[in-house]
Amino acid sequence: MIKNVLDVINVLVATPKSQLALLESVPMYNNISTPAISVLIGLAEGELQDPEVQKSALNIIINCVCGPVERLGGGLGRFVAGSKKRINLKVGEDVLSKMWNGVRVNNGIMALLKLLSIKTPITDADCIRALACKALVGLSRSETVRQIMSKLPLFNNGQIQLLMKEPVLQDKQQEHVKFCKYANELLERVLGKKSSANLDASLEDIRRADIVAQSRITFQEKELLQLIHSHLQSKGLAEAAAALQREANLPRSITPPNVLPAQPCVFSSPHLASPRISRQISHSAAAHLSGTPDIPSTSSGYYSNSSSQRESPTNPGSTPGTPGPIRFHIGRHNQQFSPGLVPVRGSASKSRFSTEKDCSINSPVWRSKGHLKGQGDYDMTLDKIVTEYLRKQHALCRNPVTTCPPMSLFKPHRCPEPRGRRMAPLNATSRIYNRMLGPKVGGIGGASVDRKFIYSRFRPCQSYRNSDDGGMLCCSFSRDEQYLMYGTFWGDIKLVSLQSGEETASYNFHQVPIEDFQQAKDHDVLLVSYADNGSGVWTYGDVVENKYSFEDSHIEFSKLIQDRIIGTKEETANIYDVSTGQRILKLFEANKANNYRENRATFNPTDELVLNDGVLWDIRSGKSIHKFDKFNDNISGVFHPMGLEIIINSEVWDIRSYHLLHTVPALNQCQIRFNNRGDIIYGE
Repeated sequence: MIKNVLDVINVLVATPKSQLALLESVPMYNNISTPAISVLIGLAEGELQDPEVQKSALNIIINCVCGPVERLGGGLGRFVAGSKKRINLKVGEDVLSKMWNGVRVNNGIMALLKLLSIKTPITDADCIRALACKALVGLSRSETVRQIMSKLPLFNNGQIQLLMKEPVLQDKQQEHVKFCKYANELLERVLGKKSSANLDASLEDIRRADIVAQSRITFQEKELLQLIHSHLQSKGLAEAAAALQREANLPRSITPPNVLPAQPCVFSSPHLASPRISRQISHSAAAHLSGTPDIPSTSSGYYSNSSSQRESPTNPGSTPGTPGPIRFHIGRHNQQFSPGLVPVRGSASKSRFSTEKDCSINSPVWRSKGHLKGQGDYDMTLDKIVTEYLRKQHALCRNPVTTCPPMSLFKPHRCPEPRGRRMAPLNATSRIYNRMLGPKVGGIGGASVDRKFIYSRFRPCQSYRNSDDGGMLCCSFSRDEQYLMYGTFWGDIKLVSLQSGEETASYNFHQVPIEDFQQAKDHDVLLVSYADNGSGVWTYGDVVENKYSFEDSHIEFSKLIQDRIIGTKEETANIYDVSTGQRILKLFEANKANNYRENRATFNPTDELVLNDGVLWDIRSGKSIHKFDKFNDNISGVFHPMGLEIIINSEVWDIRSYHLLHTVPALNQCQIRFNNRGDIIYGE
């Protein structure tokens, strides 16, 4: 029944008017209204666990976000009868922009990204993947969506390339081909240009490849002549070697040094002289020119690119991890010089080049016979071979640079790390020594390196146990940093001396477990959050007293001046006055709710903004400013102490532009807290 309804809607949304109707709210159960596009996204995500319903809902989303920008009548106008005023029709781009924004606001990006890695039901997973990827291709036409996607691990860490390697079910190869097609198109849109043929490359690898491709490779020609001299001597051509030494003014002792091992070469340069020439890195650079090219006796042939793909990286004649000769292979084609032989259809030599477009036209022999004019396209030179060899070494650099100094053929190339002369050294002893002569932190960035050094040496120094088996749920240092305070399952908060390790005080605040508490900066007031979705404001000292009680599951003080309390109850944030306990402001908007499971509303460092359920609020006007895209179901986010960034799970957002700056996978599903200086993050 639902599938049939969705199929009818799929036909109706062919018109812009019907698409815009999906952005309007529709009544739901419990007197709740939600946009129709949000319902479709939920069905596509699998709320009913029916693959046919998922595919129908995805087709509707595809029709909404993948429509043409130039629609019929999009740039035309019409005149109203009896009026000279010209009325423009709705431009197709405006409709698409509204649909893209509607899908974004209702967390459509997160739902579609999740569907890319779906594996159940196994019979429909490949089809659902292809449809979800097609919808993302349509969304990627939005500049904002492209900017967000370019920072996600799915594209930066090569995760989408892993999904393209094989289908979920081997019988669904046709659906997997569609998925790969849309995935390639999606990568091209996110990159802003044609993607390379290497499907294992992430966005970072492609950026590095672009830098390497633009680099100008130079080398010392005398070293190349030394290698040629050594090669001639090894082949017994003593007279030719002596003539070369005399004319090139080479020194008498010109034995080239041994080449140090380098990392295995994994980069494929885009500037190959011919797409049919395969290169292979072999044993050592001294043997770079020692072996003659493996060329058949006949003068005709095709340059096989597929042969290099079939070669194993563990070839007995080569040692991975050491640079060496770059070989090219020429395959025979019997049809050119054996007119008496009848070629066999389906033969290996013909099927090898079945995907190429008339390879024989590009053959030098074909050109030499006068079939085509020109000097031939075989322009491989020793200079190009050496240049490509050095370019592959340059591609292995962690931070390649465009402007490179002349490279050596005897020593492995490595670009310098981007550290200036005034940067603090990584060695702790060197930094301490530099403090006597330079800045107190040893150089630029010295404080950050010191913190990294100190926190990497953290070890447990003392253990504390609850004597009455009440367990520990939360803990914090006291205001004077002389005691450790921790909450128990029995509703107690206990103080333990950091010097002696003995329990000095115990306060009973409630009869249920205490999940969190926060101490005021200048007086003995505690904000306590209970496990039964309640909270309260308590004073402690000689007598423990409950001042106010709230229904909020989590409460905390404002940041700059602790004169207000913000509480969180599901998707709603309530702001209270500390002195009276009265609610000042309620922050909630049903159409923008993200429904995070562990939502915790919080103030920014200046107490002017509030982040609640992934939505940024202005507390002066009480209105929402921006809704951040949702990429997880649990963590609602916090402000950075500098006040210019928001961290939601592993995503870091810029408050000024609302752009996704980068992602930190280590923070995934962590409730984070900053130290007092705001330069260290603790995650739990």
